[in-house]
Amino acid sequence: MKTNTVIILLLTILILSCAGINQVDRNFSQSKAQQPNELTSKPSNFFQLKVPFKFYKTYKNLGVLKERKYWEKIKSGEYVEILEFVDELYIKVKYNKKIGYLLEVPYYFVEEQRYIDFRKKQQENMYEISVSSRLYTEPKFGNHTLTANKSDWVEVLENTSTEFVKVKFKNQVGYMLKVYFHKTEEWINYCNKLFNELKDYQEKIEKTPRWIKSDNVNFRKQATTDSEVLYSFQQGDKIFVQDRNEEWLKALYLMTSYSLKAEKDTVGVLSNYYTGWVYEPLTATYLVPKILQQERDWIAKKKKAKQQQQQIQKSTNKKDSKLQILYDSGLLKKFNIDLNEAWVEPYIWYSIDYDVKLGIGITLAKICDNAGSTGYITFFNNKSGKKLARYSQSWGYKSYE
Repeated sequence: MKTNTVIILLLTILILSCAGINQVDRNFSQSKAQQPNELTSKPSNFFQLKVPFKFYKTYKNLGVLKERKYWEKIKSGEYVEILEFVDELYIKVKYNKKIGYLLEVPYYFVEEQRYIDFRKKQQENMYEISVSSRLYTEPKFGNHTLTANKSDWVEVLENTSTEFVKVKFKNQVGYMLKVYFHKTEEWINYCNKLFNELKDYQEKIEKTPRWIKSDNVNFRKQATTDSEVLYSFQQGDKIFVQDRNEEWLKALYLMTSYSLKAEKDTVGVLSNYYTGWVYEPLTATYLVPKILQQERDWIAKKKKAKQQQQQIQKSTNKKDSKLQILYDSGLLKKFNIDLNEAWVEPYIWYSIDYDVKLGIGITLAKICDNAGSTGYITFFNNKSGKKLARYSQSWGYKSYE
């Protein structure tokens, strides 16, 4: 009887001890499941190293590893905070309250794919400079604040229809030339995207074109003749009507010069369209030929020559009483008002006295002066071409006989 009691007691103790062990295992498993995963509890810019890594103070002297100083060697399993992707070789990180640089090698990190995705997202609008480029304050050559060196990366904020692109570099916003960027596939796609946007935008705003009918047509700030003149159109200039106010048209004008006073159109991506008002009767719905500057110069020169010829004809007209007398007498054979020359018959010239010659000189010099020429006259022998005399309103009469 005693033997059976002892066996039952031992079996009871064994069952209770097994149950306790199972309970401990369950509690341990539950507590382990409740512990957070260290990889997922860190911020998104924290990454764990898979291998030991040198933590450099600077990333200069890229090609000379011995010259670079480093803080320390980070052990595998440690976490670093990524602050910035400096270039294709280095990343800026923070470790143990120190800021430095690590080589940019994705497979050195435990979560390699997450690192690659993170880098791609951070560098979505980052592009590399192919040559040294200035950061201009406006989308034109002029004042600049910084200079980006070759292989520097800049953040592209906005593309434009000009040769410049709006960027952010070292926390400063400005403009750089597009041709100074590496022509990578991503950069070409970015520029092509703008081209398609420009094309769609142009089709939208250029539905109603008009042409300026004459020169010096005012492009005004408001729809009134008292408003400020922003620009002076020339014949053939093309505008695009957007709205109207009675006989005034609100229009866009495409111009590359930055001397225009008008404000750029803020709708869309075309940075060279300017807004203003023009008087409708001075425009046409049909194509008006544009006059080139060479043609304008030629027309102005021809007009001036015609006016001068008219003055000469008016001054040398034989119906003029004084000139008529000289021609009829046979003394005056030819009169060139441009050269201030009078060609006379020598036999008659030698037969008249000094006072008559002086009077003729005064008369012809005055005619030259009234025609816009200089107030003097030179007399020549019509037969031999010899200079005979000269009269000037300033110096009087001089004979060369």
